[in-house]
Amino acid sequence: MEKRKVTAREILRDVRSSLRDQDILEKYTLSAQGLQSVFHKLVNAGVVIQGQLENRAPISERTVDLGLFICPPCGNIQD
Repeated sequence: MEKRKVTAREILRDVRSSLRDQDILEKYTLSAQGLQSVFHKLVNAGVVIQGQLENRAPISERTVDLGLFICPPCGNIQD
């Protein structure tokens, strides 16, 4: 599979316009790891500072509440 070329200018514009990570992933068909790599490259290139990206939780670190209960004594999962 051929890698898609994405320009820093495109991603930077999306980051500054507060486009959500999920939307960026879909727009550029990136993986979560690919998006983190792009962010890292933007910081290293000096076009964005780390502080601008700190409020963006990586996709891999987000949690979803499934509404499940784990019984403390037995550890069984119940819905």
